[in-house]
Amino acid sequence: MTTWSAEDARLFLDWSESSGDYLWLAWLTLLGTGMRRGEILGLRWKDLDLDNKVITIARAMSYVKEAGSRPVIDFRATKSGRVRNVDIDVRLAEAFRARHEMLCAVSPEHARGEHLIFCNRYGEPHNPTQFSRQWRERVAKAVAAHPDLDALHLHELRHTHATLLLRAGVHPKIVSERLGHADIQTTLNTYSHAVKTLQRGAADLVGALLAPATVEQPV
Repeated sequence: MTTWSAEDARLFLDWSESSGDYLWLAWLTLLGTGMRRGEILGLRWKDLDLDNKVITIARAMSYVKEAGSRPVIDFRATKSGRVRNVDIDVRLAEAFRARHEMLCAVSPEHARGEHLIFCNRYGEPHNPTQFSRQWRERVAKAVAAHPDLDALHLHELRHTHATLLLRAGVHPKIVSERLGHADIQTTLNTYSHAVKTLQRGAADLVGALLAPATVEQPV
């Protein structure tokens, strides 16, 4: 599993935004929420509560392509089968608001509650395979501009989100809820590399608490 540091994630997002990437908001959403690819591609405007800065993740895109037939795109329950709410930060909420206001002005049919937030340039659902290909193209260009940046797979943005939270001291239960894991054990097993960092921090903390008190010497 490869993940980005917070500095790497900021570097990529700055590069994406400054390059005029129309999918910049998608990458920011994936890093800021830990959503799966199918979940972000199934997100509708009515799933956002921007006043309270909450996204309701109620479904995911299903994409089936069989040889000799046209692909079938459908929307089904999330992988866990449960609806979950994910809080978002001010920056992400304002970015969504700005995108929605822009669409209301130039393409109001794409700003309706039932419409997909992340669709292709023609307002149709993204082909998930092409969406991943667009990610690979972007990250390859970003790495060319910043050679110290690791090239991640799209799903590793989800891993980056979880790892950043765990290493920042966020309780694994909260991380598990954000990711939509069936239970906290799944989170702990998947991100054991980050949990080891928490173990070290816990050891240092309890050591400091149990250390002998420093006695001030009289002047």
